[in-house]
Amino acid sequence: MTQVNSTTESRKGKHLTYGEMKQIEAFKKLDLSNRKIANQLERSP
Repeated sequence: MTQVNSTTESRKGKHLTYGEMKQIEAFKKLDLSNRKIANQLERSP
């Protein structure tokens, strides 16, 4: 069976998207910890 319509974005590998990098930059300005930022982005710390 082949899935035709994917509802989730593929997050294979360790690379961050441009949008994620900008979000991290904004969170850092708010003095959030790396763990809290990772939790917000649903990524591992």
